[in-house]
Amino acid sequence: MLAPRFSDQTIRSLVEKIELVESEELNELYRLAVIGDPQGKYASVVAITLKDGRMLKSGVVEGDINYPQEGWDEARIEDKFRWLTRHVLDARHADELIQAVWHFEQLQNVGVFVEKCMK
Repeated sequence: MLAPRFSDQTIRSLVEKIELVESEELNELYRLAVIGDPQGKYASVVAITLKDGRMLKSGVVEGDINYPQEGWDEARIEDKFRWLTRHVLDARHADELIQAVWHFEQLQNVGVFVEKCMK
């Protein structure tokens, strides 16, 4: 969500109704996913309490974002990066950052990358 929507009262009213509860079970699944263990998952549980008091629960739902994602080649990743940053980066700057990431191991020092990020 982009910053201009933060003042949208409809969104603010909805956010006030959300409670985030951490789960050791889901944290462990996440930890395993991060280290590449096939048992790991990016998952969550959603519970919705209706006005009449009934509760609807999703159970554990995977986010289907385990890596590497099938079909996600460099071109698709670049397209998504450009789409996500289009409101804050011009095309030239996005291109520079993309090239810096793809060739990160060739940078003289990390300061070059940080400098590109700060433009």
